[in-house]
Amino acid sequence: MYIHLGNNIMLPTNEIIGIFDIENTSISKRTRDFLSRAEKEGRVITISYDLPRSFVIAGKNNTDYKVYISQI
Repeated sequence: MYIHLGNNIMLPTNEIIGIFDIENTSISKRTRDFLSRAEKEGRVITISYDLPRSFVIAGKNNTDYKVYISQI
C-alpha cells in the first residue's frame, strides 16, 4: 500500500517511520533541531512550496531516512 503526499509523491507504507503535524511538533526545540540537522544533511525534500502542514519521516532504516515536507 502507498500513501500520497502531494505533487505525485507516493511512499510505500512499510517505509514510513512517522507522520507529524508541523504546527504542533515544531514548538519543541528537539524537533526544530532535528529538522535543522536533517536539512543540513540534505535529507529534507520539500514537496510543495505552499504552507506546510506536516512532515513525514520515511526510510528503510534509522540511518537512511528522508524528511518530506508536505502541505497535506
